[in-house]
Amino acid sequence: MHELARHLGVSPYTLHGWRTKGWLHARQVGGRGGPWAVWAGGTEVDRLRALKECPRVWANRDRLAALRVPTVRA
Repeated sequence: MHELARHLGVSPYTLHGWRTKGWLHARQVGGRGGPWAVWAGGTEVDRLRALKECPRVWANRDRLAALRVPTVRA
């Protein structure tokens, strides 16, 4: 989670918030209190980067709604 946060230029707390909202695929490794594993391939990283950079204004509401849906994992 921390590595992806650095790569995207966001706080790990931001990613945890996105995780709790269901905006990215993640699971806790090793049980409660363990580290988080995040599934984010190339297109998923692009989506997360676009989510980070998209201004939170009314005009972008449809784009933001689409960006908040994680891609289906294979």
